[in-house]
Amino acid sequence: MGICISSQNCKELYGIDINCEILATGNETYPNQTIIGGYLKGSLPPDPDIAGIGVVTSFIAATVIALCLSAFSLFLLIQNRRYLVRLDKLGENLRFAEKLHKFRGSELCEELVLGISGTQIFTGAAYAVALRYFKGCSTTAYHYDVVAMMMILTCTTHLMSVTIVRNYWKYKTLSLLRILTCLGVFTVTGILLANQNNDFEYDRKFPAVVPDNKNYSSILLPAACFQEGNSLLLNTLHHSLSDQSNDAFLSSKPSNKSKPTGKRARFVSWLHLSTMAKRESRQQHQKRTKRSKPTPVQKQGSSRWPSPGNILFYLFCSYLFANIAVGVWTVWTAAHQIGELRMWARGSGWLIKSGQGAESAQDDMTSFGQLVPIFLNLMLLFTLVHVITSFYSKSKDRRYDIYGGIIPDEPDSGPSNGNGNMNGTAMHVVDHHNAGYKPDPAVETYTHNGGATPVSMSNLPPHLGPGIMTTTPTSAQIVQYPSNAMPPTSQAQPNPRHSSMTNLRHSSAHSVPTSPLAGGHGISPYQ
Repeated sequence: MGICISSQNCKELYGIDINCEILATGNETYPNQTIIGGYLKGSLPPDPDIAGIGVVTSFIAATVIALCLSAFSLFLLIQNRRYLVRLDKLGENLRFAEKLHKFRGSELCEELVLGISGTQIFTGAAYAVALRYFKGCSTTAYHYDVVAMMMILTCTTHLMSVTIVRNYWKYKTLSLLRILTCLGVFTVTGILLANQNNDFEYDRKFPAVVPDNKNYSSILLPAACFQEGNSLLLNTLHHSLSDQSNDAFLSSKPSNKSKPTGKRARFVSWLHLSTMAKRESRQQHQKRTKRSKPTPVQKQGSSRWPSPGNILFYLFCSYLFANIAVGVWTVWTAAHQIGELRMWARGSGWLIKSGQGAESAQDDMTSFGQLVPIFLNLMLLFTLVHVITSFYSKSKDRRYDIYGGIIPDEPDSGPSNGNGNMNGTAMHVVDHHNAGYKPDPAVETYTHNGGATPVSMSNLPPHLGPGIMTTTPTSAQIVQYPSNAMPPTSQAQPNPRHSSMTNLRHSSAHSVPTSPLAGGHGISPYQ
């Protein structure tokens, strides 16, 4: 956005007259000293809010943390691939899925990556706005290069968030806002790099590499000295995206640009756009699958040849790994470039010395402008606590039956799932000491351990129908069916985990029917 502010614009719009002259040794004013942009050696403001050690370290550290979390999330995704099976209609894998979800390291990593991305979105936007409207006339080319490298780091973090976070598209409105903001950051970064490589119509090339000479370099001149044109946004976009700018961006010589900058920006931008195109299909795949351990039947029926789904999965993981590899390379080159620029500025002697023993104010991270981004990164601790607390709350709020089985929040109608409860039917616990029900002659009552109060079908709640087991954990287990509405024994499959049989004693002279909850074999599912 409007980074292309020239010295003429600064004078016309802001009344600032920029000095773009370099007076070497032997000038009339100071014969024994070199003057760059009106500054003598040792008198140039260091501007620690841009190139300060705290600001630079916070940007690099945040991006490195995002890369590490993304790599760990990808590792967990590959490790859990063998547990990705589709749930059958009977929900046989619900119990295993719940056990596996007790440890949600992958989701934790993704939430932290998303938090880092959100923090750097607004930090990068703040630098872009300040560079355009407030400090565009005073920012040197040295600080301009540092901002460009930090914006590259920001783009890398956004790439990781779009690529790794599976819930990125869960909330459409929020994801759309994130995408628009990320595209804005990428646009600003592209303009920064395009202006950095522009050398047409100018007498000087933009200094984007570390100078060889510490005593004489145009990198300490204001960045506006290397720009020209109208400062309006549309005109800036026109100049930055014109054929001449594209030629400078794509094929400019290394003498006026950082060698890896162009290739890195093009490759990361391409990966970012291609990632956005792939996200919707991945989100739909996540909606259709859950994590659970394979059953013995699934293990026996598995083929030694990879399925098409596995092939596509590992191709997609290769794509994610390529994104992470590009991110690592980008962080290394950008951090190396920033470090070399800062070392040159510190050793050149042009920056104002600090009175607190440091070389300059940019090496003192206690300034206000450097503490702000540092503490913004500490917000990740709040994100970490929030995610862990939310996971704990979800686990704590689950409903359990008296035998430890998990009652689904949105049950589906169906027979027993083998875990001690009915799919689609809530478990009803009756205390026979305080039940208060009256026996109904039309109901046949069967008891276990004896002494249970008969329960009338007419007194049961409306949501409980024939074939419902009412029980207490310490006394009676009652299975009741109307004498004229015995359900068939083929409604459920036998549970192989129960090896013992429970003898049900009839309260009258009738024979004991087979409980359909036990799979038609007289086996109590609550053993």
